[in-house]
Amino acid sequence: MDYINNIQLIEVRNENDAADNGIVDNQATEKILNINLKEDRKIFHFGQLTFGAGTNQRYLGSFGINRFDDGNEMSILGSINNTNTNLFSFGDIMGGSRNTKSFDIDEYIDPTDGINTTYSIGTNWVKKINSRTRLSGAYNFIHKNSQVTGFSNMKSAYTGNTITKTEDFDIIQNDYNHNSQVFAG
Repeated sequence: MDYINNIQLIEVRNENDAADNGIVDNQATEKILNINLKEDRKIFHFGQLTFGAGTNQRYLGSFGINRFDDGNEMSILGSINNTNTNLFSFGDIMGGSRNTKSFDIDEYIDPTDGINTTYSIGTNWVKKINSRTRLSGAYNFIHKNSQVTGFSNMKSAYTGNTITKTEDFDIIQNDYNHNSQVFAG
């Protein structure tokens, strides 16, 4: 309780739900818990760190560093893996900007195209201008290296003829993506 200034339970009647059903429902309410922090306790630093390794030289790692300071926010996220896995979504760090396009690394990982080694880093920030206005932005960089190695042996038999095609292939592709956005609201 050293951080909490006061706690409010706010009950809001949801008029739209009752009106949409044509029913007057005294129970159509939503409860909101509003926790107000003491002024000197509104600065938070937190983060996460993840590492993993497995068979076949597979690995993954991610980190997240965050600072919240009375309406101002800064987050930095990063990941590396060769497991065709989405370790985080850049949509998770868009601050209070709910009407924004999220940056989802899933768009760059396709488990059907071989082994993907993906490196990503992103940052998000929100600056409180005044009680009603916030400026926010985000930037991310994603590098995906995919390697597909295979062997194909095709044999077609026709009347009196046989066609045989043997193919070894090793396809390497590098994709780079930068994305940035700035919002005011």
